Amino acid sequence: MKIMLIYFLIMGAGSVIGYNFAGSIGKIKCLSTIQNMCIYIILFFLGLQLGSDETIRDAITGMGLKGIVSSVIAMAGSFIFVLVLRLIAEKRVRKESKC
Repeated sequence: MKIMLIYFLIMGAGSVIGYNFAGSIGKIKCLSTIQNMCIYIILFFLGLQLGSDETIRDAITGMGLKGIVSSVIAMAGSFIFVLVLRLIAEKRVRKESKC
């Protein structure tokens, strides 16, 4: 529970800083690249942690085909959900910019 509070506080601090310095942060041209690199590093270490944990490794191998299919369906559902939300958001932005 404490760790979630820490995550939310860090995210909140980033939001406050981003709000207050929106003009100067927006001028950083490589910000998107920096964000992507940080996400890749986090995903790498998450995979490293999962791969080194025997309990998780045994659970994944024990799930077999049913686990793989469930994972693929969950990922596809998440992808489709994000895609639909993005299309809706882009449509609203286009509609607002025409006015």
